[in-house]
Amino acid sequence: MEAAELVLLVIIIALQLASLAQHKARRYKMSFLMRDGEIDSSCLSAAGLSVEELFSAARQAGYFNLGDVDTAVLEENGKISFLPKPMSRCLNPKDFNFAPVRDGVPSIIVKNGELVEENLEKAGIKREEVMTILLSRGRRLENILLATITESGRVDVFEKAE
Repeated sequence: MEAAELVLLVIIIALQLASLAQHKARRYKMSFLMRDGEIDSSCLSAAGLSVEELFSAARQAGYFNLGDVDTAVLEENGKISFLPKPMSRCLNPKDFNFAPVRDGVPSIIVKNGELVEENLEKAGIKREEVMTILLSRGRRLENILLATITESGRVDVFEKAE
């Protein structure tokens, strides 16, 4: 390779890297891609986005049906935020004027069919209590892959695959 070709190659690579960096640093103007459940195709195209890209962003945000979306906002960083339609949003305890108990961080009390004695003691639960819980749920210790207990005392049990 001649020196001139090498210089040209270096310049091309430098320009491509600069273009890539500029694209990554691109700032968008905040705009509404959807309002009241309607797609604003002019805002979509002004942002350089396709309907497919809107669908993809919605799926990544947990909306597999755009019919569940009330508002989609293109943020200045290029990400899209979604607000659900009121009838499609998840209910939460405030909807029922209810204050749930804090579960806290769970501790593993059974792992691969064996009690984790150290964690039983930390969680303040006796071996016999765990066995009673398993029995009441029709489970046997040797068939348990994982069992956890939260700070509030909720026990979750996961069986080994057969």
